Amino acid sequence: VGSEMCIRDSSHVIGQVDYDNYGVSGVERYFDKELKNESLKNQPLELTLDTNIQHLISEELNKAMITFQATGGGSLLMDINTGEILSMVSLPDFDPNSKNFDENSAFNKNTLGVYEFGSVMKIFTTAIGIEENIFKPNTLYEIDDHIYVGKHKVHDVHRPCETKKCTVEEIFVHSSNVGTINMIRDIGPELQKNYLYDLGFFDQVIVNLPERAEPLIPDPWRMVNTESISYGYGLSISPLHLALATSTVLNGGYIIEPSLIKKDNQLFKNQIFSEQTSEIMRYLLNRVVDEGTAKDAFGKDSNKKYAGKYSDYKYLVGGKTGTARKINNKSYASEKMTTFISAFPINKPKYLVLISLDDPKGIVGEYDTPYNTWGYTDAGWNAARVSRQIIDRISPILDTKSKYLPSDNLLINTSLQ
Repeated sequence: VGSEMCIRDSSHVIGQVDYDNYGVSGVERYFDKELKNESLKNQPLELTLDTNIQHLISEELNKAMITFQATGGGSLLMDINTGEILSMVSLPDFDPNSKNFDENSAFNKNTLGVYEFGSVMKIFTTAIGIEENIFKPNTLYEIDDHIYVGKHKVHDVHRPCETKKCTVEEIFVHSSNVGTINMIRDIGPELQKNYLYDLGFFDQVIVNLPERAEPLIPDPWRMVNTESISYGYGLSISPLHLALATSTVLNGGYIIEPSLIKKDNQLFKNQIFSEQTSEIMRYLLNRVVDEGTAKDAFGKDSNKKYAGKYSDYKYLVGGKTGTARKINNKSYASEKMTTFISAFPINKPKYLVLISLDDPKGIVGEYDTPYNTWGYTDAGWNAARVSRQIIDRISPILDTKSKYLPSDNLLINTSLQ
C-alpha cells in the first residue's frame, strides 16, 4: 500500500505507459528511449524527488483541499540554488497503474497549467525597481483610495500605512495594488519586459517532462498591460515559471534551470539581480511573514491550529501571498486561485515552497475553530497556512532551520540593518 501511495503522490511526475509499454506522459514518456535501452539498464534513472517529502506534502495538500473545499491544488519544493525539484504535487491526482481516470486528474497543474497569480507578481515589480535604483525600500509613494488602469478602477483591500504617503516596504509588505501601480509607472514597460523575458516568462520552461505550457503574453503590450501585470493580472505563467523566477530574486540573482534528475553541482553564471537586491528582497519577504499578509498564518501557536496565543518563536521564512480572480468566459469570476510562495531559511535561502489552491472556500466558526478564516478566502487565510504546516514538517527532514527564538539574536541579513 505504501508504494502504491508513493506512486499516486508522484503520478504526474512518473506518468503512464500504454498497453505496449510505451511512455505516454511524465518521466515515462520523456525518458522512454533511455528506459528501453538495454545498454543502460544497469544505470538507474535517479530522480530528485524525495518520496518521504512528496508523500508528506501530498498529505497536507489533500487535507487542505478538504478543509477549504478547494477544487484543485498544486505544490512545488525546489532547491533555490540548483533548481533540483524535491517535490511536485498536483491535485487531483490519479493511479498511473489504472487506465480509468479523467483528464482533469491527469493534468499537471505545475508545468502545464498557466495562471494569473495575483500579488506574488509584486515580487518582480519591486525587485526590478530596486535593482535599477528607481526606488529604495524607504522611498515614499502617495496612496490614493483608488487608481485607474485604463478604464478599470483598482482599489486596495486595506491601506498599507496610516499616512497619505507610504514607503515601498509598506506597499510590498501589505500588498498595495495602488502603490505597486505607481511603482511600475516609474519603471516603465521596456524595463519590465526586459526583466520578465530574462526571468523566462515568455518561453516554455525546459524541464524533464513532456507536459510544458506556453505562457500567455499580451500582444500588443500596452501601458495598461504593464500596469496590470505589475500586480498580477494579464500575464499567465505556470507555477514552475513562478518558482524559478522567485528563486532567482532570492538566490543572489542567478537564473537557474529546473531538474527532476540528479546532477553534479550545477554552476549558474547568468546573474540578473545583484546580491544587494536579493538581500533587500529577502528582508521584505520576511516582513510579509512577520508583519504583513501572511502574519496570521505564521504568527500563532501551531498546537492551537492558528486560533491560540502567539508563540515565542519566529519563522526564518520569507514569502508572498497572491490572490487572483479566475477568468470565466472572458470575464473575471468570483472564484479565486490563491498562492503562497516562500523560501527558508530566509537569511540564507536553500529551499523554495510554492502552494496554490483552486477556488478555496472561507470557513466561519467559533473563535477557537481550527482554521477559522472568518469567511475570508484570500491566500493569507489558506495557502499561507498550508505552507506553514508543510514547512514545519519538512524542515527537520531537510535538516534545515525554519524558526528561531528572538533571544537567539539572529538577524535577517539585509543591507537595511
